Amino acid sequence: MQVKNEMEAIKALSEKVAGIIESGSNVNGSYTKFADGTMICTGVGQCPANVGYAEITFADSFIDINYTMIANHKYTGGSNYGGSTQLRNITNPQINTANTAYIYSYQYDGSIANYPRKVQYVAMGKWK
Repeated sequence: MQVKNEMEAIKALSEKVAGIIESGSNVNGSYTKFADGTMICTGVGQCPANVGYAEITFADSFIDINYTMIANHKYTGGSNYGGSTQLRNITNPQINTANTAYIYSYQYDGSIANYPRKVQYVAMGKWK
């Protein structure tokens, strides 16, 4: 009985994994394409000091701008990186094209931080 359950579990897992058509990474981040046309892109961008946004180029292009994106600050620590004040920043992604987006980064008072900030994102949409 246990062998049958394990075989069913292996079959279910292989069916899920078989749904991945392609995955890869480049200097822009990582992507995973699924058989149903879904693609997930992840990566990290940099907001320079005194600039309110990071321009993101995805590791691969979506078919159109109908994708969803979430972003947050990536706190890496250190006094030269904004320290814990980075945790008080507001992050807002903005879809631009099928392969680019902006991630805005402001302090809670609406001002632009005078230190560089890293932002990380996940975007999900269609590749076909």
